Amino acid sequence: MSGASCESCPANGSAWRVRVEASAAKQVRFVVTATQPVTLGVFPVSATVTLAQWGLPGDAPKFAQAVLRVNHAVDQASFVADRSPLSFRPGVVRLGVATGGLGQACYQLVQVNTGSGWRALAGNAVTNTLAADETQTWQVRVVGLDGLVSPVETIDVRADGAMPTAGLNAGLVVTYGLAALTGNAADDGNVDYVEVRVGDGPFARVDVDDPAPVALARPSASAAWALALDVGERDGETLSITVRAVDGAGNVGASSIVTLLVDTVAPRITPTLSAGPPAGVTITASDGSGVQAVEVSLDGGETYLPATDMGGVWTFAFSAWSGPRIGLVTVRAEDVYGNVSQATLAAPSFTAHLPFVQR
Repeated sequence: MSGASCESCPANGSAWRVRVEASAAKQVRFVVTATQPVTLGVFPVSATVTLAQWGLPGDAPKFAQAVLRVNHAVDQASFVADRSPLSFRPGVVRLGVATGGLGQACYQLVQVNTGSGWRALAGNAVTNTLAADETQTWQVRVVGLDGLVSPVETIDVRADGAMPTAGLNAGLVVTYGLAALTGNAADDGNVDYVEVRVGDGPFARVDVDDPAPVALARPSASAAWALALDVGERDGETLSITVRAVDGAGNVGASSIVTLLVDTVAPRITPTLSAGPPAGVTITASDGSGVQAVEVSLDGGETYLPATDMGGVWTFAFSAWSGPRIGLVTVRAEDVYGNVSQATLAAPSFTAHLPFVQR
């Protein structure tokens, strides 16, 4: 209380009688506090002030009534971040601050400390300047008007000017329509994600298998990534894959380009029966990567014998077959990467010459 003197002010009492000496308008201030609050919070308290003597003798007392608030709690403040240390590019850094709990902004003060002492937070974010490779420790807290202080939250922020790297582990030849691309990315802080581009297409984000956040000592962080890529039907074509990494500070590393050879198409074959002599089958076979072998079967695919390459045209004479036969000629061709195609056509009538035995 200020601006008045006590006539009857019992400790912890609910009514006081005070004397105000004033010949003109005067301000008297009362501070209401809760000495034994039941719980934490902000509570309304009604206060009535009555003037015992005023105006002419016999006039009724004049009173004023107001609702005060007793504050016995503070919010909790926290940085809007998912890890510590948190990386930024060098320069002016801005990090959001959130408060939660009571929401009594009028009765509390959010303070921050970026290394030069506590100060009031302006707005809802901390702003400071980080030099290249500098690390700072920031703190935030809430202070109530009654002196209550929330727990202090601390975060380390660092300026990361180093560029991350990324590479591709896939082999140089792809023979399946769905290619499994894998690789690694590294940074002196944290790798956020990897971007992959196929040919001249746009970059696509690929999440990484990120290890636990690195310590303040900044060891090298390595992360693995994987991508299933549909390469479609390509017959011995080259395909460029561009990979780059983005770190937690937003730095984009240099692109790493790998050229793959993609062959997902089997050789194209056309078999034709030949009357000879000798009777047999002639096969034309072509492939973008090259035909490695052509084989023929006359027993339904149980057994195959190689055809002869005659400068791009393959031939097989039926007389070379000594095993059992059925009424089909089966031809298969394999390219240099193992893709196999097959074709079948009806076999000609085979004549069997049996010995004549006279009885």
